[in-house]
Amino acid sequence: MCVPGGPVLFGMPNRTGPPGTHIGTQIPFSSETKFMATTVSGLTFIKGAPEKILPFCTHYYDEFGNVCNLTNKQKLENILKEFAERSIRIIAVAISDNTVTKEGNFKNLKLIGLLSLRDEIRKEVFKAIKDVQNAGIQTIMITGDAKATAIAIASEIGLVKNNNDIVMSSEELNKLSDKEISDILPNLKVVSRALPTDKSRLIKIAQDKNLVVGMTGDRSK
Repeated sequence: MCVPGGPVLFGMPNRTGPPGTHIGTQIPFSSETKFMATTVSGLTFIKGAPEKILPFCTHYYDEFGNVCNLTNKQKLENILKEFAERSIRIIAVAISDNTVTKEGNFKNLKLIGLLSLRDEIRKEVFKAIKDVQNAGIQTIMITGDAKATAIAIASEIGLVKNNNDIVMSSEELNKLSDKEISDILPNLKVVSRALPTDKSRLIKIAQDKNLVVGMTGDRSK
């Protein structure tokens, strides 16, 4: 019997699993595909961006481990939207009985649950953004977050302030020519679900406009 509460998360207490567990094929996370997968004793566990996984989920596990039909995806979409607007990142976790390749080729996935994560914004970020803006330096946030999450964070730190500020996903950006991007560059504030190639492309376009470009991030020193 399935409980009405919907999908929940079951955690594995250690990386190796119980005795007899066999860790098989592993597909590392890719910024292009937005998922990673590991085969454990014949089952493939997948985690990644909800928009890459949820459309292929046909069932879910309830809190007692029963497999139930996943019929109300709109409820999950509403939860994702609400969390994204609160600067909360979501990771979907599912199981596949079928072979998964590095391209995905998902079908008939069973949803285990959704993980919510929120990194608190460091207090020095607010002053840093204000200082560079006062110095006349344009700042563009290039992030792997979903668009709604990116907008929420950028608005909170003062990077996005009005309707003239442009926020684009990587998919939207890559529909534009270099000339079109060059034209909107002065108002571009955020690129979400970004790929590494988006960074190098934006740098080249900015340099072609004779702009001095610098890049920093979590791993910068």
